[in-house]
Amino acid sequence: MGAAANRRVFQAQGIDPDQVITGDFFDPALRAAHAGRFDVVTSYSLVEHFADPAGLIEPIHPIRAGEDPAVVLLDLELESDEQSADEIRSREGEAIAQTIHRLVDERYPVWDRTEETMRDARYGDIAVLYPGTTGIDYYEDPLRAEQIPYIVEGGKLYYTRQEVRDIAAALWAIEDPWDSLSLVAVLRSPIFGFSDEEIFLFVRAGGRLCYIHPDFPDEERFEDLRLAFALLADLHRARNERGPAKTLRIMLRETKYLELSALRPHGEQRVHNIRKAIREARLFESRLHSYRRFALWFRDQDTLGTAEGESPLVDQDEDAVRLLTIHKSKGLQFPIVILANLAQRWRASERVLVERGQRLAMKLQAGWETSNFTLLRKTDELKREAEIARLLYVAATRAGDLLIIPKTPKRRSYYEFIEAYLSSSDDGRIGTWLLSELPQPRGTERPFSRMPKVTDTGRARARAAREKWLAARREIIERASRAGPIVTPSGMEEIPARESWDDTGVWSLTARSAGEAASFGSAFHRIMELADLHGKGITELAASVAVDSGLSGKEEELADLVQRTLSSPLLKRAIRAKQLFREVPFTIPLDAGGDPGGETDKTCSFLEGRIDLLFEEEEGWTVVDYKTDDITGAAIDERFESYRKQGALYAAACDRIGIPLSGGVVFYFARPDETRVLAVTGETLALAQSLIGSAAP
Repeated sequence: MGAAANRRVFQAQGIDPDQVITGDFFDPALRAAHAGRFDVVTSYSLVEHFADPAGLIEPIHPIRAGEDPAVVLLDLELESDEQSADEIRSREGEAIAQTIHRLVDERYPVWDRTEETMRDARYGDIAVLYPGTTGIDYYEDPLRAEQIPYIVEGGKLYYTRQEVRDIAAALWAIEDPWDSLSLVAVLRSPIFGFSDEEIFLFVRAGGRLCYIHPDFPDEERFEDLRLAFALLADLHRARNERGPAKTLRIMLRETKYLELSALRPHGEQRVHNIRKAIREARLFESRLHSYRRFALWFRDQDTLGTAEGESPLVDQDEDAVRLLTIHKSKGLQFPIVILANLAQRWRASERVLVERGQRLAMKLQAGWETSNFTLLRKTDELKREAEIARLLYVAATRAGDLLIIPKTPKRRSYYEFIEAYLSSSDDGRIGTWLLSELPQPRGTERPFSRMPKVTDTGRARARAAREKWLAARREIIERASRAGPIVTPSGMEEIPARESWDDTGVWSLTARSAGEAASFGSAFHRIMELADLHGKGITELAASVAVDSGLSGKEEELADLVQRTLSSPLLKRAIRAKQLFREVPFTIPLDAGGDPGGETDKTCSFLEGRIDLLFEEEEGWTVVDYKTDDITGAAIDERFESYRKQGALYAAACDRIGIPLSGGVVFYFARPDETRVLAVTGETLALAQSLIGSAAP
């Protein structure tokens, strides 16, 4: 209900709406003046338009008039008023868990709005509302310990969780080996677990915080760091081929971070959050986004304050307590509401204020202030108090049967704002529950169990069982080692007969070229994958990739070739395209069928490749394949013919995922700056199918 509508409702009942909004309606004298109107607490539903006050509201049901208080103060029995906010939250969180036990165990009666009858309270009838998420762990921890099912709705919790931040740092460190800040973050995190001292001693000894070129001063002394850097370097080099989801899974498997998280406090929630990150990575992959884009997006979510709930441990429709902010609760209704975290302090007045959006008012540290500062600060405080009153009004009116308010005395806190109006009343409308009277915490029962005594017979049985398991494992590994080949389009010119494969059942293709020419081509492709397509920073990028590829002295040649490629008409077309993707991976299974492990056991092969550039124009899609062959003239046409099979396989891969190449497969020969186009026709796809059939085992 909007604020204007609320005012009309109270005016229709003869109540000053300003007094209700500011909290003065809790005043005993004012309550006495309206005692005849509120013998029972009544909920209402709108039946007529706001413009017509007559018959505006209609009572639905009375709520236990004269039986139980509608508002309960939960006395935490604090030792003193000087305790810190976190100490208060810790005690309050435990008290709330005990209160929930009491409500459910004692079958507290609530009104069922669907059945229009009273029934026993359930977990799903209870909502814990709080003004902000500061210290939310103090309320979640006791609920977990007491095995009370709950759901945290909304908020900005997911990307602020430490395990999610660890993964974000790791993903970006894998993408950018020169980002020493992210590298240190992931090294210090539980993923690797290095101390500040270990990292400091490594750098002091002459080591570099770059896992591509770490310059280890003493590999034996820093063996653990060497292994961590080796893993990160491997993940970095293969990240685009593997994609974000597989890269993340490999990192978790090699570091055992998932298992470690399960053993830490709130392990089940941590594991769910990590698995949610993997699901996010898979979603990005399904949209053909690159690893870099996912790592950048995932890293920035915490900084941007993206609102994302944690991965829930229970389903949304399950019987569970709801934890949510007061703002998030607007428009909702719960039979029982517990107002938590009222020890949180509300914002103090700023030292710099703006009067009507025009004049500034300020107060300096030395005590100097502008002439209008005192008046403007008083106005600001009144506005803030009205805002707090409206917020608490929203929270209190979410309760249909019972409102529970823990007593958390703290200066300039939300509770202090309403404390004067919450003393126990003679008419029984406001009651008090003591913490000492609540059910004691139960915790998780862990009964002692005696381990059975180990005998010689037991040891023999265990050894026999292990040997049996090892034999079965060896058989599975041997069977798995007979996997079919992974065939690449660039090397698929002649497929030898299966009988000529080695005894492991694996045939691998070797590149046609080797040595420096192959390294130069790989470096060129790497730069074209990472480069700004408008030509910015090419020289620096070429120098970095050349060092990484062992091509010292080729930096200028690489940079010049990339600049000329980006200036070509073909690349300018691609830049203007509707959609553009670089280094697009694809896999085509070469199905063979058969009975795994039997006489007809046939393993499945795969055709794998990467498309250098794929872009969509108004006329349709086009594939671009870069070639760095050092040829000119008629040799270009001869080499193009040798690439025809490769182009046919690219066309088949796109055809299988529903991307018709109306622009064909364009081979761009970078050195002579010439292109050759393979038109995609039925004959082209038939050639690809023939090649795929010949490669199937």
